[in-house]
Amino acid sequence: MQTASHSPSSDSSALLSRGQRLACDEAALLVHERHLALAHLIDHVEGRLDEDVRVERADEADCAILALDIARLMGLVTRHLARNGEHLYPVLGECAGAEGRRLVERLRGEARGLSGIAHVFTRRWSGGEHIRADRSSFRIETRLMLGELRAWLDREDELLAGIGRDSGEGPKPVRCPVRAPRAA
Repeated sequence: MQTASHSPSSDSSALLSRGQRLACDEAALLVHERHLALAHLIDHVEGRLDEDVRVERADEADCAILALDIARLMGLVTRHLARNGEHLYPVLGECAGAEGRRLVERLRGEARGLSGIAHVFTRRWSGGEHIRADRSSFRIETRLMLGELRAWLDREDELLAGIGRDSGEGPKPVRCPVRAPRAA
């Protein structure tokens, strides 16, 4: 019995079964839905920060609500990163051609770094009393964190788009409507 030869330079994604392609498409859709939820929370927190006077004069209850918003956002970020490592990246690695697999590995490393930053940020601003104690630093650090989260979402969207281009069969490019940072 003769088997078909497969040259190392050929794209293994061309050999994906229909089920594997569906799994890739489903993974891309799930990520897109999570990105929408994250973008919504980022916009919400950013909107609260835009009310500079409100943050400066926030009472204990307002600061506690801000801390809850931050905790909710960072909890969603942490779950998103964990799910990516456990489920998304292995599936996309199978869907992708060589370039897509390199993108997956790059984002895995970035996800570990972002996870650490998110953990430190969450601990630093874990309660309203921390926000009230240093409102200026809270605003600055939160804006930086939100910017990093938006950039992360963009990179992950690029990963999905790159895999779709690389494999010809993988997830269709999806773009999360992540708002561009506002001009100062």
